[in-house]
Amino acid sequence: MTKKASSSSDPPTMTASLEGPTGRTWYTELEKTTTGVFFNAGWSKFARDHSLMEHELLIFRYNGCMSFTVVIFDKTACEKEDQDGGSANGGRKARLKLRKLAFGQNELGDQLKKMNVVEPSTRKHKKASDRSKSSPVTEKEKLKAQEAAHSFASENPFFVIRLKASHVYSSCRRLRFPMKFSRKYLPRSKTEVILRVSANSKTWSAAFLPHISERDERDRLSRGWSSFVCDNSLEEEDYCAFELVKSSEFLIHIFRVSKVQMRAASRARKNAKA
Repeated sequence: MTKKASSSSDPPTMTASLEGPTGRTWYTELEKTTTGVFFNAGWSKFARDHSLMEHELLIFRYNGCMSFTVVIFDKTACEKEDQDGGSANGGRKARLKLRKLAFGQNELGDQLKKMNVVEPSTRKHKKASDRSKSSPVTEKEKLKAQEAAHSFASENPFFVIRLKASHVYSSCRRLRFPMKFSRKYLPRSKTEVILRVSANSKTWSAAFLPHISERDERDRLSRGWSSFVCDNSLEEEDYCAFELVKSSEFLIHIFRVSKVQMRAASRARKNAKA
């Protein structure tokens, strides 16, 4: 989370990511004032790139970790898809007020309540520094996690990935799939996939985005992956085996690099069941 540090009179802000219909991500400040909560700096670019017009309807789905998916409907109530780049709507100081109805007793509501007391920092650096100070990972631990992951076997199609910092710390968490695997087993269109962990019956919905243009480097998981990372306390150097158990459902086997992390994940699962 990020808070303005320029003046004590400045309203508190957080950096939020917005995923548009094309799967691309925009960044904006989420600002809390005495009159409400607003998307501020960065919103004008999102509005301009999507040619937003007055009286159009936007639905924001909160994915956790200050990440939103935005669905856009035009004046005729038809969903606008794959629009990227357009008019000059959304001036330099444009901002969007969010209705209170959008915030219930959930993670987002809790985050907003904390905005007036949070210290200046970012989630990425905070998480990375926390682990390096409390439980530095040794080469032996890395090797043990690697060996365990590479010994995984299944009759179902699967692939194994070692998590990098960009997979778990970035405010725009995305996971690239091995192209050979995804082209053989997954559809070549945007698809909702289900993620679940072998030791947990909870499921997560994520967006699979195939390579469709020159600017996309590889097929990837986008919306929903961030929530999966947070809820399962994933860290850099962990390994995940993605086992395709149904046409659009993955059973994910996690091989953790840190024993401290294993205990934290175990506590999180117990709290979720309580």
